[in-house]
Amino acid sequence: VQNTNSYNVLEKYRVKTNYSISGDTRFDRVLEISRLEFQNQYIASFCKDRPTWVAGSTWPDDEKIITEAFDTNIELGLIIAPHEMDEAHLEKIENQFRNSIRLSKITFDTDLSSKKVLLIDGFGMLSSLYRFGNFAYVGGGFNKAGIHNILEAAVYGIPVIWGPNHQRAFEAQELMETGGGISIQDSRSLQEWLVKLQSNKEFYSDMCSASREYVLNKKGATEKIYLQTVNTSTD
Repeated sequence: VQNTNSYNVLEKYRVKTNYSISGDTRFDRVLEISRLEFQNQYIASFCKDRPTWVAGSTWPDDEKIITEAFDTNIELGLIIAPHEMDEAHLEKIENQFRNSIRLSKITFDTDLSSKKVLLIDGFGMLSSLYRFGNFAYVGGGFNKAGIHNILEAAVYGIPVIWGPNHQRAFEAQELMETGGGISIQDSRSLQEWLVKLQSNKEFYSDMCSASREYVLNKKGATEKIYLQTVNTSTD
């Protein structure tokens, strides 16, 4: 099982089988992805010479909060990768954020220094996208379904922020307890945290370290499961 809580449930109901705590293989997966080479000259150029905020897997409720908070943080560049990428949704986001450009519309002569928001309109790169950020926001926390994968951001050693609906994600609670993550309630609290992260270098550095160390300390589940399977087969 993944954690102590799951183990205790089996104990409580006296499940008559062999079980042990292996950990969560998602930690191994995000570490593997973080070590893969990923380059994109346009994204790198957009992030050059300014702190960048990466918002991933966002929904309309997240985007509303982000819009309100971003208006007061003009020193930041914003990369936003929405969960849904249909044309109507992309156009809505473009209307919400001034000075935005879609990744697919950038050419070699585009002046990205004049753009404040980079809209990712292609699939398959989010797990690598967070490496470009100084901060991360993971969407879904203002929906009933709950937050998306915060480990994809935490593995890069950056502060991770999300909305209030995170109760189903044990890693969210643990990341907050270790000091690498933040749960916000509204745009005002998001603004306050962004200001603090930009103005307090020691606090920012501590959050970065806590975020990365949390993921590193949880690695190894894949190997444990593999070895247990091999030993069981041998027996």
